Amino acid sequence: MQNINEYSDFKNKIIRVYGELKTSELLPVKVFDAVIDEAAIDEAAANLSADRFVASVCGQIKAGKSMLLNDIIFGAEVLPTADTPETAKITEISYAENSEYIIYFYTPEEWEALKNSPAKLNGADTTYYEAVIRPALEETEKTSGKRLNVEEALGRKTARGSDLAGLRDFISVKGVFTPIVKAVRIKYPAEILKNITIVDTPGINDPNVMRSLITEKWINRSDAVIFLLSAAQPFTAEDRVFFDRYLASVPVDKILMAVSKIDLAEEESEIKKFVSASLIKTLGKNGEALAAGERLHLVAPMFSLFKKLKASAADGKVKLSPERSQEIEYQLGERPRSSPALRNIIENNGYMPNFVAALEKNLISSKNALLESHVKKIGAVFEYHLRNLEAENQRTTEAVAAAKASCEDARSAAAKTAADRNAAAGLKEDISAGLNRLNGFFNQRVEEIASDALNKTVKNVIAVQSIASLTANLAFDSYGLIETSFKELYAKFSENIEEFKAGALALAPKLDPADTEIAVLFKNTIGQLFNKIDAVKVMLEVKNIINAGLNDKTLKELTAAWLFFWVDEKKTKDNFSERVRDVFAGDLNLQRAMLTAGTDAVSAIKTSLGQLFFRFDNRIAALKKTEDEYNAAAAAAAEEIKKLAATSAAAEEKINLIKAKRASITEDLK
Repeated sequence: MQNINEYSDFKNKIIRVYGELKTSELLPVKVFDAVIDEAAIDEAAANLSADRFVASVCGQIKAGKSMLLNDIIFGAEVLPTADTPETAKITEISYAENSEYIIYFYTPEEWEALKNSPAKLNGADTTYYEAVIRPALEETEKTSGKRLNVEEALGRKTARGSDLAGLRDFISVKGVFTPIVKAVRIKYPAEILKNITIVDTPGINDPNVMRSLITEKWINRSDAVIFLLSAAQPFTAEDRVFFDRYLASVPVDKILMAVSKIDLAEEESEIKKFVSASLIKTLGKNGEALAAGERLHLVAPMFSLFKKLKASAADGKVKLSPERSQEIEYQLGERPRSSPALRNIIENNGYMPNFVAALEKNLISSKNALLESHVKKIGAVFEYHLRNLEAENQRTTEAVAAAKASCEDARSAAAKTAADRNAAAGLKEDISAGLNRLNGFFNQRVEEIASDALNKTVKNVIAVQSIASLTANLAFDSYGLIETSFKELYAKFSENIEEFKAGALALAPKLDPADTEIAVLFKNTIGQLFNKIDAVKVMLEVKNIINAGLNDKTLKELTAAWLFFWVDEKKTKDNFSERVRDVFAGDLNLQRAMLTAGTDAVSAIKTSLGQLFFRFDNRIAALKKTEDEYNAAAAAAAEEIKKLAATSAAAEEKINLIKAKRASITEDLK
């Protein structure tokens, strides 16, 4: 920003952004211990809107302060130029649409205190009244022809008017009220005043203690201090006293040194050297800083003001006295003819535009921190949300990672549990399958034994023996064949049981190693299995069945024909064979007796395994429940991941929107 207008535009941008923040749903936020809400935004915008630059003008009496202010503010002779220490007033000049002045008189109490304050008169101690007020009142009465009723005037407290010409009664040498005026406030529609309040302070060595305090107050409030020197009398001991009293605490970068009346010298460079040397000699390092760079300016406000007065007179806006017109013509026309340096000063409007630009730049630099604080306040709103959203998103990301890990753990646990369940179920199934094979083997062999015994009885017994022998021995011989085969079956069945036990024990590694109780039960149960068939009992039952089916009542000799009494051998043996077939394969009682023994034996094994199977079933059920719980946990984690992903996506979208808004505002506030 190079000038006040740019500063004002930037300030308005900040105020506009404040308005946008109020409708952005980004408020309130908390920054450290401060809450930024709509009320805080309204207050910040109002303070920024009301904030104005303050520039104080101070320096030597008769250095041209009034001329300078008349030029840069009014473009007319509003402030009297023939000022003296006695007539100098604190004059605050600010912007208004219409011209107005307000005069502030001393209060009676202030007036009495002022009158009795100590002062010097011709080197002797006296009162301010005797040294300053009495002579001023007498001079006023003499020049105006009017006697001032001080008590009555002080009772008014203030006076005001809209015609600035009326100021002369209060601040000029001939002003009737000049001695009792404490301060003046002027409002004027000048462009420069839209952003700057300019304060004209009393000159060096102001003997008025009250005005000195007000001067000190304004200087301390100022964003820039213009210290006016005269090229004819650069930095004096009195200036040093003023500096030490009022400007010692003011940063050097807030002070602009303006050297007026440069038209009195031929070489501007010599003026700068002379003034710089004087500053350095008197102020040391501060003087070096003030003399360097853009802190020291040569000005000739008279020529700039005279050009404006001449133009205004030509346009009929003001009416100049003949004496003033002659003075202007001389200064702008006749005088510069013999001085190229003076012509250059006039052509450059007394360097006043450059000085005003430097003043604005200096003021702006003094407010950079203020603007930066507002920009930071705006940025803090976005940073608050971005920081919180990004932290929340980070927590969401961590929650997603945790949920994924939980989901994977649950799925892994479910898979392991399913594997354990399948292993337990498989172990039970393997044992059950072994039992079924035992039972199937026994049943098959019983059928084979009956069939084999039938065939052998028919072929090897009935076919070769006599009828008489068969009648006496067929049951015995048949039983013998069954008994031999059943003994072999019994032995083989016992062998198969041992193989079953060995096979079952070989499955022990599939048991859960953590479940030592079931491992012990498994080992003990399998170890106690054995063949429980009572072979003697079975064979006795088989013998009874054979004897009942093959006795003398059933084994009858058959004759060859009716009334012939000789035995028909073929018919008889066929009958015997048929009876054997009935016993061995017909009514199945014989097979059933043996099958029942095998089935009972297998059932006995199953019964012995009952507790083990019960434990297996319980474990399988428990594992299934645990597996279902893990699967439910995995499903819940997967659902949580979806929700968290949606939350993260929404947060990312909001973050991007806020970043885009911040980028837009940042670009706007560059």
